[in-house]
Amino acid sequence: MNHHSNNSNALLVEIMIAVLFFSLCCTVLLRTFVSAHTQSELCGIRNEAMIEARDVAEQLNASQEPQELLASLSFENNGTEWSRSFETERFNLTVTLSEENTTAGSMTRAEITAWSLLTNQTDALFSLQAVHYDPLEVTE
Repeated sequence: MNHHSNNSNALLVEIMIAVLFFSLCCTVLLRTFVSAHTQSELCGIRNEAMIEARDVAEQLNASQEPQELLASLSFENNGTEWSRSFETERFNLTVTLSEENTTAGSMTRAEITAWSLLTNQTDALFSLQAVHYDPLEVTE
């Protein structure tokens, strides 16, 4: 009877070790899938933000009045920069304008920066530059 009890105890310990091993594997796999999902979501946000930022950059390149254009695109003026929140896509775009006047014309530079609303990171997703040059008319 003692021999039968030792075999069942060994079998119980073996089953417990197998269950522990499988639960450890499940934990690692779950963490991997959650990490992959988060990374995929962040890549989707970055792609949507890039599309919107390129659209704004192209319109700024063609625009004579960048402030009016940004206001018509629902950007809000916050003093030194313009910002717009895309809550459905979960990102913000900020546009910083600077203008340089020379004797040959004026150059307007815009830096478009995307920020993720998904994470609490202070790092920008990306930054995009747009430049518009207005030459002065030549008089003869």
